[in-house]
Amino acid sequence: MSVSESLRVVLDIGGSSIKSGRIRGVEVLGFRTDPYDAQGTAKVILATYENVIRTHLDAAETHVDEIVLAHPGPFDYPEGICLVKGVAKLDALYGRNLHAALSPLLPAGRSLRFLNDAEAAISGEARFGAGQPYGRILGLTLGTGLGSAFFVDGRALRHGEEVPEGGEVYALPWRHGIADAAFSVRGLRARLRCVPGGGLPFEEIGRRVEAGDTALAAALAAFGEELGEFLAPLVSTFRGEAVLFVGTK
Repeated sequence: MSVSESLRVVLDIGGSSIKSGRIRGVEVLGFRTDPYDAQGTAKVILATYENVIRTHLDAAETHVDEIVLAHPGPFDYPEGICLVKGVAKLDALYGRNLHAALSPLLPAGRSLRFLNDAEAAISGEARFGAGQPYGRILGLTLGTGLGSAFFVDGRALRHGEEVPEGGEVYALPWRHGIADAAFSVRGLRARLRCVPGGGLPFEEIGRRVEAGDTALAAALAAFGEELGEFLAPLVSTFRGEAVLFVGTK
């Protein structure tokens, strides 16, 4: 069976919700978003994973060939062991073998695979979206954490002198901490906290900036300038042609 004919259940594990669907080729079936508590107990988090998977298996009208979890790192992706720790999400899963925990859900003939969530998202945009014209791309996902991937001619570059180990920038030192603390939702919130209106939902902040709120606009600009300062040496060492930002609603 070709890749375009196979049916996969794919979960994108975020810091506040799980986005999922059944994928055949580039067609998405049954897309859904399930909020969950990423700082909850291992039992609660795994129960959410299981419920989402079961929902798609029950809804599938044909044989599902594979279950794929796009999961935040650090993570032992071949073995399915979660190594996330100290980044304000999924701490309860540290050291857990998710392959062993979730495999009993799968009927015979279905496999379970784990991917780096940021790398998977950036790969899709690089191949089918805004990144198509470029050969060397540094991609970032800005959310509850800072995800990253480096792509050369469509392939992820994870090792070598041109990129941080694993292609991951979240743990690189920045100012008085690490990049993940500065360039994430909590980092942006910390910056906005000192500005009137900075505690509002981001959608409302965007509307206020468009309406001429100079204080909020300056805070967002400062965030962008600092992010650019952080990225400049990475782009230079990598010889990147484009920086690709991938976000979620």
